[in-house]
Amino acid sequence: MKFCYLDESGTGDEPYAVMVGVIVDAQRMHLTKIHWQELLQILSDIIGRQVTEIHTRDFYADNNQWRGIDIPQRAAIISAIFEWLQDRKHHITYSAVDKKRFLSDFQNEHQYKDIGSLWRFLALHNVLSIQKHYQKQENNKGNTILIFDNEEGEAKNITSLIQNPPGWTDSCYNRARKQEQLVDCQTSILG
Repeated sequence: MKFCYLDESGTGDEPYAVMVGVIVDAQRMHLTKIHWQELLQILSDIIGRQVTEIHTRDFYADNNQWRGIDIPQRAAIISAIFEWLQDRKHHITYSAVDKKRFLSDFQNEHQYKDIGSLWRFLALHNVLSIQKHYQKQENNKGNTILIFDNEEGEAKNITSLIQNPPGWTDSCYNRARKQEQLVDCQTSILG
């Protein structure tokens, strides 16, 4: 079984929005929890200040504990995070969108009425990517639990979209003729 924790950034006034998911195998989850504090300590050592959590909006805006760090420190932080993910054999999924193009172009597409929001657009892209990747594994029906962070207003909508996906989503992951739609994904929303 796999868990995918997804969080978005850039849904305010920023020109781009991104949603990233970290996919963790349940058998290695306990190690991830144990080693998380070690990663935060590594980042703290790099910048010489205590890091208690990671928010990319602060990292890229040079806010809070990230204020005043130089380019080599930023590169070291990014490398440390990716090395940490790789060492634990975690995978990532992401979607990104130019919000200006989304608002001007995508709203005219027939798929827009099925999706209905920028957040769901990002989420569905990740869901379809996860389905495409993990459908190749044997005995994996319903074995990826999606955990979306702090998006109570979208919980009902994304759950409904995943449970009753529009037919056009089939081509996104090359659904086989007798294959159920989005069999690999279950959702949960953290409050």
